[in-house]
Amino acid sequence: MRPYQFIHLSILCFCLVGHNANATQIPKTFTPAVTIFKDNNMGDIEIIGKRDYVSSYDTKSQTFKPLHIDFEVKSRSGDNVNYSLTLPVSQHYCINSTGESEALNGLSFTLDGQPFAPKDSDEAGHDGQTFTGSDDQHHLEVRYPTLPQTGNNQQCYGTLGLSAEMVL
Repeated sequence: MRPYQFIHLSILCFCLVGHNANATQIPKTFTPAVTIFKDNNMGDIEIIGKRDYVSSYDTKSQTFKPLHIDFEVKSRSGDNVNYSLTLPVSQHYCINSTGESEALNGLSFTLDGQPFAPKDSDEAGHDGQTFTGSDDQHHLEVRYPTLPQTGNNQQCYGTLGLSAEMVL
């Protein structure tokens, strides 16, 4: 069994041209829709995480501040288990005011401070990470590329799929 936790991130970025010398931060609350696919009450492990995340857009650096996602992987039996965490889904887009969609590339990820990457990439960490435990806390950090302000509004959104899988 392979439980997946999908986190849908929606960012509404009101990118207005500004002429202020001070860096302005625009806080935006992320309200991901979390869906567990192939959930199985007979499964050995589960992913538990919060639903709301907050990030800020910094006009000086022209990017969102890193997104920090804390979650735990728990053994349903309470026994130590060997498991791996992978990122099988990572899709991110921005839609401009005319409705044109453009892929948002260049995101980087770390899991517990170590390189982590989508499975379909050839970046460091694409094979995931392996752990042993019964109730482990993890920290996923998402860093965004430069996203310059424009004279028009744009909406950016994305989906992350995190997978916890038993290792035999």
